[in-house]
Amino acid sequence: MKLLAVVIIVFILVFLNGCIINKNVSFSGSYSDSEKYSVGPFEKEGLENVNLSVNWISGNVIIRKGNNNKFEVYEETTETEDKYKMHYYDAGDTFYIQFCASEKVVNHWFEKKDLVIVVPLEYSLENIDLSAVSANVEVKDLRLKTVEINSVSGEVLTSSISSDSLVIDNVSGKIILNSTDVDTFKANNVSGSVNANNSNLNNIDVKTVSGNVNLSVANEAENFKLNTVSGNISLGLVETLGFTVTISKVSGDFSCDYPTTVTNKQYVYSTGDCPINISTVSGNVKINKLN
Repeated sequence: MKLLAVVIIVFILVFLNGCIINKNVSFSGSYSDSEKYSVGPFEKEGLENVNLSVNWISGNVIIRKGNNNKFEVYEETTETEDKYKMHYYDAGDTFYIQFCASEKVVNHWFEKKDLVIVVPLEYSLENIDLSAVSANVEVKDLRLKTVEINSVSGEVLTSSISSDSLVIDNVSGKIILNSTDVDTFKANNVSGSVNANNSNLNNIDVKTVSGNVNLSVANEAENFKLNTVSGNISLGLVETLGFTVTISKVSGDFSCDYPTTVTNKQYVYSTGDCPINISTVSGNVKINKLN
């Protein structure tokens, strides 16, 4: 889902279906195939290479590696009525998880409602497709093929995961990657920063509005595309990475810890192999030497 679509969803949720203020929630929670869903929690054994599709509103979502061969999905909640509890559908190769029953929720106070998904120790997930509103998301200690997260009003955190592709669209919240190993990383954030710490990232495409970009990339990346409006950019790069910086900026300074030569308005360090394309409005750009 594109960032614009996420923003539209926010307006629909807030102005058409009700409001999300603290934990007092009103929304239209209908979804297709609702008759196939059961009330959670659930656990299964012997699963391998399954997909996850999650829609969650309010609270936290944690997806992590377990210490046995059980695939577990449960919620930590004080809800007593089934219609307000987590619902799930096992479609064979994909588990669909919904915040509650498929019906309109009017002015209900969710005291506590956190979703926990535990992946078997010996197996991996194929793909995660997750949408969250007013909920923090954490994915940790997993090997995946693709991860797509759409979030509004919440923090997105990945820790010690590896994936072929990681795509995050966020509005009003931080995006944080810790020790994350990803071939293709794309992030769009409005009113929030994008941060990567001690991570291996190859193909990087990051856009922010009113948010800083802070990336410490521990490997020799292949390319960068960075675009900010009202946000600074800080890149920590290894000394062995030769790069060429092409920058378009309005109201901002550029500085670099590595010695560069200027050719055709491009800043070139060493071999210049890695292209770093930057566009910024009202933001400074700094390239730091990563020790």
